[in-house]
Amino acid sequence: TDMKQMLTKLNRQKNEMSIAQEKLQKTTAALEETNKRYEYVNMATSEAIWDWNILSGNVFYGDGFNKLFGLNLAKNYHDFNVWEERIHPEDFERVTSTIQQIIHSQENNWTAEYRFLKSDKQYAFVEDKGFVIRNEDGHAIRMIGSIEDITQKKQREEYLKLMEAVIKNTHDSVVITEIKN
Repeated sequence: TDMKQMLTKLNRQKNEMSIAQEKLQKTTAALEETNKRYEYVNMATSEAIWDWNILSGNVFYGDGFNKLFGLNLAKNYHDFNVWEERIHPEDFERVTSTIQQIIHSQENNWTAEYRFLKSDKQYAFVEDKGFVIRNEDGHAIRMIGSIEDITQKKQREEYLKLMEAVIKNTHDSVVITEIKN
């Protein structure tokens, strides 16, 4: 009977192991699908995705940082200062203070426009958006977001402002013979 009990116990453990292995396989497959979905979204968007672990200070940068800014940061975690060092000096205080404000508030959505240094040493105008994830006590623990290069949009806005100023301040006639984009 001792042998029977031991065999019964072993069979039960074998079944439990089999069930656990099946759950692990399903979880792994679901995780792989989620990762594929993330990669597809990353390829489809014209934005660079980032994920900041506020507690450790590490930031994961998506492939878009290479595509948009020439920065080969993807697939690795980097220190938060990698981003801070690329903010234009005239924008730095404003942008970093809004980050600190959102982290220490109960708000979750953050957005900022600023200049960001690319690998070619030129600045891009960017719009950066983030969402704060909080623990059960309401403390910010993580922030996920995306950054978009809006340089062309800013250049178009400046061009339109210039044209408006020319038209408003010209006392002579203005004749537009051809409009080019």
